[in-house]
Amino acid sequence: MRCPMGVQLVAWIGLVGCGGKAVDSASPSDDTIDLPTSTCGGTYDWLGRSEVGSIVAYEPLPDFSIDQAAVQGLMAVAGATDTSEARFGVQVGRVRYTTQDRGVLTEATALVAWPDTTGPVDSLLYLHPTTGLEDFCAPSGRDLIWAGVPIVLASMGYAVAAPDYLGQNGFGDEAAELHPYLTAEPTAVASLDALRALWALSPDDTSAGVTPGTRTLILGASQGGGAAFWAERYAQEYLPEANLIGTVSTVPLMDVYAWAVESAAALTVGSVGVPIMLETSAQWYGLDADISEVIPSSEVDRLYTAFETECPEAALPDDVTTLDDVYTTDWQTALAAGTAPEPWDCMLRENSPATAPVGRGAEVPAFVIIGGADDVALTSQSRATVDALCADGHPVVAVECNGLGHEDTVQATLDLTLDALRLFEVGEQPEGEVCGTIQTMDCG
Repeated sequence: MRCPMGVQLVAWIGLVGCGGKAVDSASPSDDTIDLPTSTCGGTYDWLGRSEVGSIVAYEPLPDFSIDQAAVQGLMAVAGATDTSEARFGVQVGRVRYTTQDRGVLTEATALVAWPDTTGPVDSLLYLHPTTGLEDFCAPSGRDLIWAGVPIVLASMGYAVAAPDYLGQNGFGDEAAELHPYLTAEPTAVASLDALRALWALSPDDTSAGVTPGTRTLILGASQGGGAAFWAERYAQEYLPEANLIGTVSTVPLMDVYAWAVESAAALTVGSVGVPIMLETSAQWYGLDADISEVIPSSEVDRLYTAFETECPEAALPDDVTTLDDVYTTDWQTALAAGTAPEPWDCMLRENSPATAPVGRGAEVPAFVIIGGADDVALTSQSRATVDALCADGHPVVAVECNGLGHEDTVQATLDLTLDALRLFEVGEQPEGEVCGTIQTMDCG
């Protein structure tokens, strides 16, 4: 059984922005983090801000550090028709840094990239699509194609932090546990600490003397599109020094409850991802939960084989042809009634925007791009994410690409992405009604 995969990174993610007034977050008055913790497992306390985000190891990646012409060639391969936004050559490295996992100090890894220029530049937190659950699927430990997005963004003039996510260590000691797929708290926390690590780099590390600033954009697609909003929610309290100026998200996978309900009603590529989210989340929460309540017992071994050996693709396995191949009858019946059995219900609710313990934080404008025929994140799930964010008072403008699937939406909106990033940077926004009707358009 294989989980849904985001787009190949070189094909990239569409990112569009919705402007508005950027929030200048206040500096923390003390070291205490005042955030609710997860509610589905045991209790724990947050570590202080000063205990996380320090660099454990830094490695330059000279083979990934390329000049402006090479970046423009990479953009052309990815489908950009205008490569003029690539204004600089790029330096790339990777960092191992401290973060926290349920109140315990741990380590995570990330790619970092910056332009060949000097002086202060804005920062950008890039959150990648699904790549897998194990260390060998971490983008920072793979080849140049997996650094393609951070490279392009750095060439535009941003200092980029691109975390691998908790449980995916790209170098150094292996992670102790699997990546908790689509679980909000560990995703947000490790991502924000990657920004801390980026800001902790010295001028000697960045060679050209670039200084990453705290004025920050957050962007991502698919799994990363949901992760962008989770990072934004946690940032006001967890990383208050960040001055967030916009969040951009394409085909976001965030409302996992809506995703689970829809995936149990009709077989799609998304159907094979829900069990992976539930099993890895149960491990992270420390729950004694039996995944054979969700999937047929005959599929459990294959699930774990996939965890341990595969970096997945966005495709149904050839022998999965009906919902009965994916889910138990009891699970399908429960989800058809709209409520999952415990402890799965708690996990789905805690990691969906309308029912999460951490709500909207700062007034950060956002733009969401939805695929009108998305069978991975699911069009209905992305719409539900927008609805939930708007109901929480989040200033969102959304568009839907007519007839386009998951990867096609991502590829068709690359030029829009680059334009929108610049609009955010100067305090403007693409046209659209905030939390109005989702606009439909022909994206390509």
